[in-house]
Amino acid sequence: MSVEFHGLAEIQQRLKQMMTEKEFKKLTDTAVSAGATVLKKEVTRRLSSNLGDYSIGATVEETVMSKPKSKRGARTVQIGWNGPLERYRIIHLNENGYKRDGKFYGPQLGGYKQIAKAMETKKQEVFDAMRREMAKRL
Repeated sequence: MSVEFHGLAEIQQRLKQMMTEKEFKKLTDTAVSAGATVLKKEVTRRLSSNLGDYSIGATVEETVMSKPKSKRGARTVQIGWNGPLERYRIIHLNENGYKRDGKFYGPQLGGYKQIAKAMETKKQEVFDAMRREMAKRL
């Protein structure tokens, strides 16, 4: 899943004209990281609250955020789970559900589609965080 914002093409073109490629990359990296931090907090909040008594805190502790990198011409940051308790397996089942013997099983703990819901509800806050970070740097 990804979050898209429309109307940024003109702003990007003007910024590229004003600064070097290296400066522009650094600016976008800080902005993307700021937006990803907001989203990471919301995802961990939603997942930890929905797992309730069944959670031992590994969901929050194993949440990681990658460094900004280029993907299909855009700067992106990935949020995932990495650690000794391999929480990514449980998160995947909670987010997507699973099939067994031809029958679909949704998660029993209310965690179904929580990452998608977090991305949808925090879209504007992510954009605002990115905008604030860019305004600080300019």
